[in-house]
Amino acid sequence: MPVDEIVTRKHVVFGQHHVLIGPQPGWEGLKVGGGAPPVRLRDRWLVLYHGVSGPSGAEATLPRRVRYCAGALLLDGRDPRQVLYRSARSLLAPRVAAERVGAVADVVFPTGLDARPDGQLDVYYGMAASRIGVARLPRRPADAGAGRLALTGPGSRMQGRCR
Repeated sequence: MPVDEIVTRKHVVFGQHHVLIGPQPGWEGLKVGGGAPPVRLRDRWLVLYHGVSGPSGAEATLPRRVRYCAGALLLDGRDPRQVLYRSARSLLAPRVAAERVGAVADVVFPTGLDARPDGQLDVYYGMAASRIGVARLPRRPADAGAGRLALTGPGSRMQGRCR
């Protein structure tokens, strides 16, 4: 059932849980988790999420060294259970000292999105569990439709291509 229909009811009842994504090998190989609340892009939802990579199983030693990065999903506007695009690579990764050194090393964790009047999005994120950073995500409909998203800012020198 589309989310629009659920919220138009008088009594919203949670219980239609649905697994949206699970980890995939690479930058999110260990686990994935929610990030900033979704932002509506015309007929889609943009969701930033975090992915964790590092050694697992017999390779893992204590203390375990993991790396938190951020990626993007584009979800169908009528049925957000349908993933239209997913980052093949991280869009934001720990690159500068403020993201690599802190209470928890090698962490960027998206927590907020702010739509700017010029159509760009500011992405607020945790930096090594010690600071808050901001990066800019150009929001061009042609790019989102083609599955291309790129972050710009002090700690965001990576581009991602969604599939």
